[in-house]
Amino acid sequence: MRYDALVVGGSFAGLSAAMQLARPRKNVCVVDAGAPRNRFAARRTAVALEGPAKDLTGVRLEDGRIVPVDALFMVPRTRPSSPIAEQLGCAFDDGPAGPVIRADALKMATVPGVFAAGDVAMPMHNATLSSADGVMAGTSMHRAMVFGA
Repeated sequence: MRYDALVVGGSFAGLSAAMQLARPRKNVCVVDAGAPRNRFAARRTAVALEGPAKDLTGVRLEDGRIVPVDALFMVPRTRPSSPIAEQLGCAFDDGPAGPVIRADALKMATVPGVFAAGDVAMPMHNATLSSADGVMAGTSMHRAMVFGA
């Protein structure tokens, strides 16, 4: 069977992409490795891309099958680019795309005086949400500095 798109990763981002692609009646396949997070993702791991970079023809699965595709959507695993949060003793949670710093509603991490915002502190990676998260962290930091709260 040929698919219009293959979505690698059954997280909220992957399934959102699959649903958007399916709306115009595109034939979509979702593959996900690891513990099942939902009932719609097949438990297969994509191990290689087939075809030259600009002419993707398919994705090779761990069982050796090649799934022919016209497009590919992937949610890569992420990790903090600096060890400073870990060195400071901040707690981390497992997010769907990788670890995120645990922070409260005012963006304070588990270490007093440390604030975290954006992709490093929320599981939803999105530029607009990250920007708004940064505004909240900055406002909360200012509040803590002025009022000691």
